Amino acid sequence: TELLGVALADHIAFIIEVLKKNKEELGI
Repeated sequence: TELLGVALADHIAFIIEVLKKNKEELGI
């Protein structure tokens, strides 16, 4: 459904932000 797609997109965006933050902290 469309709602699931929106939730998935939000989840992916959140994961990307977390990965970026982790990269900065690790200095990669």
